[in-house]
Parts: sequence; structure tokens; C-alpha cells
Amino acid sequence: VTVGQYRKCVEAGRCSEPHWDDNSCYIYQSGKWSKGILPKSFRKDDLPIVCVDWGQARTFAVWAGGDLPTEAQWEYAAWGGERYKYAGSNDADEVAWYDSNASSTKAVKTKKANGYGLYDMSGNVYEWTLDEWHDNYRGAPSRAEKPWGSVGKCRQKCTTGSSWRVYRGGGGRSLARRLRVADRSSNNPVARNYDLGFRVRRTLP
Repeated sequence: VTVGQYRKCVEAGRCSEPHWDDNSCYIYQSGKWSKGILPKSFRKDDLPIVCVDWGQARTFAVWAGGDLPTEAQWEYAAWGGERYKYAGSNDADEVAWYDSNASSTKAVKTKKANGYGLYDMSGNVYEWTLDEWHDNYRGAPSRAEKPWGSVGKCRQKCTTGSSWRVYRGGGGRSLARRLRVADRSSNNPVARNYDLGFRVRRTLP
């Protein structure tokens, strides 16, 4: 989801402003992570939206007619029907913006797509999923569309919940190993980072 797309939800009165200016978003600056103001270079309409928490991401996704993907759905989409290390290639530079080739977020769809025609599933920004964090897959739902853990219904504004949530994909500050389709991470649902965004899962008619 891009900055421009998210802005439309804010203008419609459904989404809250991203946390760009309230000193609550983690920024990497001067060699360390700290809360700060998001630089203007990250705010262009064709860049991925960042500095939004899990509840804000879900609110947009529901407004757009879907929801966040479950972790299983996200991983299935990232594989793209192939078995590359990264989403679309074994060469990270072919498909991803990350630590070795980017110092900030980049316009979406500027790297190679994966086998399903999906862009930026490795690198650029990490992406929230619906699922609560678990250390391994023991006891995971047998159906990919069923989220793991407490999620709850979401119609207008979506709450953040209390359990840590899974995010996937690697970001612009990530080492190549973090871009692997199989790599997993988690964070507090109220976390806001300048390399953490999301995408929407929708069911086609």
C-alpha cells in the first residue's frame, strides 16, 4: 500500500494519520534506532506507507474491501509458485531494495515481480500480517485463510489488540538474509517503524 493510497483513506475519514510527525515512529539515524520525525523523502505518493501500526493497517485493509493477509497467505503469495530464496529470484538485487542498495524506501514496482506478478514482497518495507506471533508452526491452523490467534471482527476503526503480531518480507535497512521468503519477525501491534508497512488481501469476485 502506497502513501497516496493511504492518504485517500485518511481523506475519507476512515484512517488516522500515519505517525510521521509525533515522534512515535522509529527512525534509523546517526547509526542507531530512535523515535523521530519521518524525513520528507519517505512521504511521496508512490512510496510504501510507513509509520503505521497494526490497527491502522487493518483499518485501511477493511476500508479497501479486504483485510491483512494471514501469515500463511502472505508466504504463499511471496513464493509466487516458485521456490526461489527471495520473492521472485535467488538474487536479492533483482527483486529487493535493502541494506546494500537503498538508504530509504523506493517507489513500488521498480524491481522484478515474482511468479504471481507481485512486487516488493522481499525488501523495501516489512509488512504486517494478521497473525499473532508463535515461535514455530506447531498447532497452526490447517487452512491458510484462518488467522492464528486472537484477531476479532473489524468494521470501522480496528483495534490493535495486545499480542505481538507477525510481520514479513524484509525492509530497506535489512540484511539479505532477512529478505528470504521463509524469514519471520514479530513486533508489538502498536509499533511504528519507518521500514514497516503492509499490503491488503482481498477475495476476487
